Amino acid sequence: MKFTLILLLIGQLGYATEAQDVKNKAKETADVAMEYTKEQKEAFVKEMEKNLSDLKQKISKLKNQASDKKDSTVDALEKKQKSLESDLAQIKKSSGSAWGKLSTGMSKAWTEVKTSLADAKEELTK
Repeated sequence: MKFTLILLLIGQLGYATEAQDVKNKAKETADVAMEYTKEQKEAFVKEMEKNLSDLKQKISKLKNQASDKKDSTVDALEKKQKSLESDLAQIKKSSGSAWGKLSTGMSKAWTEVKTSLADAKEELTK
C-alpha cells in the first residue's frame, strides 16, 4: 500500500511538473508573440513616418508649382496628409491587437494618397 501511494504521489508530481511546463511554454509563446507584434508595429510606424515626411516635401514642391486655380488639388492632398497623420497617431496609441486593423486601413489610405499625388503632379504640369 505504501509503495502504491508513493508511486501515485510521484505520478502526481510528474503531472504537476508537466502542467507547469505547459504553462511556462504557453507564457513564453505569448511573450514572443507580443514582442513580434510590437516589432511589427514599430517597423510600420517608422515606415509611415518616413512616407509622411516624403509626402510633406512633395506637397511643398507642388504647392510652389501650383497656380491659384490649382490650389484645390494641393489642398486636397494636404487634407489627406493630415488624415494619415491622425491615423498614424492612433496606431501609435493602439494596443497590439488593435493596431493590425488600423494599419490595414492606413496602408489602403496610403496607396490612395500615392495615386492622388501622381494625379496632382500630372494636373500641375498641364
